Amino acid sequence: MTDNAPATIKLHFEVWRIKTLVDNTIEVTIHLTEDQIPEAAMLMECRRMSITLEATAKAKVIAQKNRMELEDATKKEAAPKVIRMGKRRPQD
Repeated sequence: MTDNAPATIKLHFEVWRIKTLVDNTIEVTIHLTEDQIPEAAMLMECRRMSITLEATAKAKVIAQKNRMELEDATKKEAAPKVIRMGKRRPQD
C-alpha cells in the first residue's frame, strides 16, 4: 500500500438502530466488539476530519441461539422505564 492509497477499516458489527431524520437522511447506529478499539479510533478520526466513507456490508449468519439472545436483550432494553421526579403526594 502506498502513502496515497486510502486506508481500509475492516469491521465486524451489528446494526443496532436505524432512524430517519428530519433532513431526509438516515442515521445508522452500529455496535462493534470490544476488541475493535483501534478501528473505532479510526472512525472517530474520520469523523473529526469530516472524511466521508464508502462501505460494503456482508451478512454473517449467526446461530439461532445467539439470535434469540439478541432479541431478548433488545426487548429488555426497549421496556419502558418509570422515572419519578419530585415529592410524592400524600394519600388521603
